[in-house]
Amino acid sequence: MMFALVGLLQAAAPQVQRIEFSRPAVAVDVEFSQIRGVRELADGRILVSDRIEQKVMAINPRTGVSTVLGRVGGGPGEYRYPTSLFATPGDSTILIDEGNSRVAVIGPDARITRVWPMMLPGVGFPMGSRGRDNRGRFYVQIPAWIHNRGPGKDSVVIVRFDEKANRVDTLTVIKGSTPPPHPEYSPEPRIPMVIFAPQDGWAVAPDGAFAVVRSGDYHVEWTTADGVVTRGPRVPYTPIVVSEPEKTAYTKRFLERTGVGGRTGNIEALTEAEKSPQAVARMVKANTFAERKGAFTDAAPIAGADGSLWVERSGPVGSPAEYDVFNRRAERVRTVRLAPASRLAAVGRTMAYVIREDDDGVEHLELHKLPS
Repeated sequence: MMFALVGLLQAAAPQVQRIEFSRPAVAVDVEFSQIRGVRELADGRILVSDRIEQKVMAINPRTGVSTVLGRVGGGPGEYRYPTSLFATPGDSTILIDEGNSRVAVIGPDARITRVWPMMLPGVGFPMGSRGRDNRGRFYVQIPAWIHNRGPGKDSVVIVRFDEKANRVDTLTVIKGSTPPPHPEYSPEPRIPMVIFAPQDGWAVAPDGAFAVVRSGDYHVEWTTADGVVTRGPRVPYTPIVVSEPEKTAYTKRFLERTGVGGRTGNIEALTEAEKSPQAVARMVKANTFAERKGAFTDAAPIAGADGSLWVERSGPVGSPAEYDVFNRRAERVRTVRLAPASRLAAVGRTMAYVIREDDDGVEHLELHKLPS
């Protein structure tokens, strides 16, 4: 009976639309070093955080006019290494202030109105957040080394934190990154996971619904704020063998996007010697890679303001990024391919925000109109 029901659900699944984002509707006339957050405001402006430049900017995307919010520091109205931006009630925005281990609230007037370290009961140190719903509750993932599931485990607990009530509710458990084996000491830096090993992803929408993308058989589960779960059908995929060029490309990209802190408090790029082909080859040898890629990458899925969920598919080395788009019934409804050297940053009401990197490593923000 169960198998019959699954077959009926799969037969009733909508036709998958395939589109390509090639020419943007708007190209923002501002250069960035490392965009980490994009947030669409009600008046058409966007907030953008740049972790390397240590700036949060309010930008009119059509004119390119930008204003820097706050300044670098640890006091009120200040931040260090700004990362994620997400919506909160009243057209305000939550900023994850990574360098100060705290969160900040940016009001609709693009001013920082409050900063504080988010402390979950029983954890003992500040935590970051993946999102906040329209009731003001935060959504946080708790890795295995915090929730005492023992070394070598890959379980990650997703919780909802009601700050006013000082209450934490466990929502689900997902498969996190696979810990590497415990090799002997190596002078080369190591990435603390088995690279390309499948892991679950998740995202939360402003209405409190959250989605989990399961890596075991690649399907999506949407759970409403009231706890109703909708499980979508399996999405077919062909595993990609991890070749030496795949390992080299991943490691090279990792080093290019890695910064080091200096005495000034700024993040600086690695030197050419630290990113040289010889350095890349040594790091490839020192790290652990899976034999095959999972169905989707380790990039966090993106919940769109239109109720959609965007999941980046794994692809061959050098291929443009491609995203599967799911509706609230957890069905895949379209696949979107980006231009080369591009990745998705956020999905608004009518626009998708895409980061394009030029040949010099400078990042540019583009707006692409969503299909109706």
